[in-house]
Amino acid sequence: MVKTNRGYVFASAVISAAGVALTLLSLSTEKWIHGQTRADELSPELSDVNYGLFQGNFKQFSTVNYQVLMTCSFKHNVCALLCGKDGDERRTLLDNLYEGNIDPSYSMSNCPVTTSVYYLPISGSHRTYSGSASSDMKFLNAGVWLCTVIFIILSISTGLFSAGLALYNTVANPIEFFLSVKSLFIYNGLACGFIILYLILWGAMYNIVIIHNVGLYYTLVGQMSSDKMVYLGYSYWINFGPLVAYTCSVGLLYYREYLNAKDPKQKNVILEDSADPNIYLY
Repeated sequence: MVKTNRGYVFASAVISAAGVALTLLSLSTEKWIHGQTRADELSPELSDVNYGLFQGNFKQFSTVNYQVLMTCSFKHNVCALLCGKDGDERRTLLDNLYEGNIDPSYSMSNCPVTTSVYYLPISGSHRTYSGSASSDMKFLNAGVWLCTVIFIILSISTGLFSAGLALYNTVANPIEFFLSVKSLFIYNGLACGFIILYLILWGAMYNIVIIHNVGLYYTLVGQMSSDKMVYLGYSYWINFGPLVAYTCSVGLLYYREYLNAKDPKQKNVILEDSADPNIYLY
């Protein structure tokens, strides 16, 4: 019966809701990746970059802060942090990059500027791209990005459903398994599983691609370098919070089951099967 030790069920609802809140915080912030870039190995001037799953900021030489947006081409399975007048311009720019069509006169003058002191464009006087094929560029993987977003949404949905269902079970006693307290073990476990999946996916892409090339236009074409100068930010690491939360939620529910099993008032009534052929009427 849910009425027994239902305080643990309520606590499970609160903890699962906290896990959802942390996941939403991670999704909405722009610190999945943060680090620096430089024009060449001898240059003392560094530019700062940070971004989340949808957008970020590129602070060029501590003077101009540009907004960059995650731009993906699923037909080529690539993503990059680009900016432009609109989405069509960004997608065209990404397709040109993938095909190796580099515009040496390109600058971020059309990018949205959040803060600025003065404009200092990066021109061809810096390092220039010497490759001729997209294989020389380290793009972000569009499939990994999409799966990360999908698994985050699934984790939020499952965690939210688990929290709501646990709250419902504190005032009701549904007989359907998928609405009962026992089903909360499954829903919290699924939320944990989705988190583990997208943490592995994004962590793998960081170690394979992002640590060497942050995915900006300038780093893709070779005008700037970010090799081993970028790191996983707090928006990524905060996802271990909901992982712990859902685990604690399951632990509380297991502890409640343990207390119920020890309670002599909780008796299991076994009903005889009326269809048993060994039962005879005389």
